[in-house]
Amino acid sequence: MMLKHGEIIAALTAGQKQELAASLRAFSPDRVPEGIRPFRCADISQAGGETFPSFRALANSWNAALVGEVCGALARQCAGGEAALLFVPPVTVGTIPGGDAVSEDPCLIGAYAAEISSAVRGAGALPCFRFLPDEKNAALLDGVPEPRAVYDYFLAALAYLPREGLAAVLPAPGEKENPNMAEARRALLGAVREGGVALCENAAGREAAAREAAALAEGCVLADGDAAGLEASGKDVTDEAADRAIGLSELVHAARETAAKPGATAEEIARRAAEECIVLLSNTGSILPLREGSSVAVLGAAGEEFCAALEGAGLRCAGFAPG
Repeated sequence: MMLKHGEIIAALTAGQKQELAASLRAFSPDRVPEGIRPFRCADISQAGGETFPSFRALANSWNAALVGEVCGALARQCAGGEAALLFVPPVTVGTIPGGDAVSEDPCLIGAYAAEISSAVRGAGALPCFRFLPDEKNAALLDGVPEPRAVYDYFLAALAYLPREGLAAVLPAPGEKENPNMAEARRALLGAVREGGVALCENAAGREAAAREAAALAEGCVLADGDAAGLEASGKDVTDEAADRAIGLSELVHAARETAAKPGATAEEIARRAAEECIVLLSNTGSILPLREGSSVAVLGAAGEEFCAALEGAGLRCAGFAPG
């Protein structure tokens, strides 16, 4: 294989190549080798604190443009803190009972993914999508004989994403992998590699080193692996993985250089999102809208958070004692 960054790779030590291939932390400004552009990573869901609704709540709006606006505002906060590769909400589709996803509609979740991708790029960052089933969901997949269900769960949203510069975190190869799961992972890998870089989740268990080596051989870069365990991968595999990792750095900086000017403020977007994400299930006795002068009891832990928010906004919440 012809390395795109062959001259840079040739100047690196074996240890430097392994570290670049094994962990995105190797690209932090204080660790990255000379001649390679540094970048930082961040999780977009941790950027807004309590300012924005959760992604699950946001999905209730059925408004893909709004989802994109919120993620764009969060991305601008992250980019302002020098984070340029942003892990964005998972876009797997919940067609399997118990699946950890925000919708059972592949078209809707795909529209969310496309808007998230566009908005995060517009904020000057590279979005990195997760396609990771937890152990429970992976076990559910083991019992699914229909490949179409696996496709819907993992691949449908990918059809809505632009291929150029796509980054995604994929499941590590399993020790005893269901054929449908293995097929889905390979298809994801091929789709991502059309124009981007595939990262592999941190492998766990006794065979972690072998699984990480297998991921490198498949064409992934490890998001947070163990460089010491990659020696068995071979020089060619490590060189190719380091080459792909350097390519990820280039994609990140290309996104930073095309940032657009922000439109609405984060406060405006957060207010609109909060309004659209509320779902009224019942209005027994026409309680809503509240009449002027009405009193409302909000109970439980959620009530304490609600009252704290009112107090913080300068509004009176009778009977509320912070802490």
